[in-house]
Amino acid sequence: NETFVLCACVFVLAVYFQSSNSSELNEQELRKIGISIRNDFNTCFSEIGITPADFVKPMEIVTNVHLQPANEERTNKHGCFIACVLKKQNLIEGTKIKEEQVYERLQLIFDENPGGPMHQIVQKCMEKVRNDAQECEKCFSVYVCTIKDMYEEEQRRKNERN
Repeated sequence: NETFVLCACVFVLAVYFQSSNSSELNEQELRKIGISIRNDFNTCFSEIGITPADFVKPMEIVTNVHLQPANEERTNKHGCFIACVLKKQNLIEGTKIKEEQVYERLQLIFDENPGGPMHQIVQKCMEKVRNDAQECEKCFSVYVCTIKDMYEEEQRRKNERN
């Protein structure tokens, strides 16, 4: 399910980078993470009162649909859902994102060196919101930043191929 991959990769990281280089050694670990995230998703769906249909889709972010006043409640709920999953995954405490654990998770999921494009994007986006005090808003802001930067990176890669 694409939705599970999205949050597993921290704020929907896998939407634009479809090819994962995970080695077979990591397959069991990835399966465990997937099961854990699926359980946390179900819990957070209930706690936040949101469904996958309510999520702000990546192309809505790219086209700034999420900024429309009519989407304020939707974006807040989506941010609270992300915060809920991150708490349950022990990747956030209060409003502090546990950056080292996030990087470790990225390493496992993408089998990428710490200086790779995925790490750079996530690091930049977490730095942008480091001092934000409201956890739902903070989590949604990281999501928005990540989606936009990943989209730009994917466009850059497409242009290089052409």
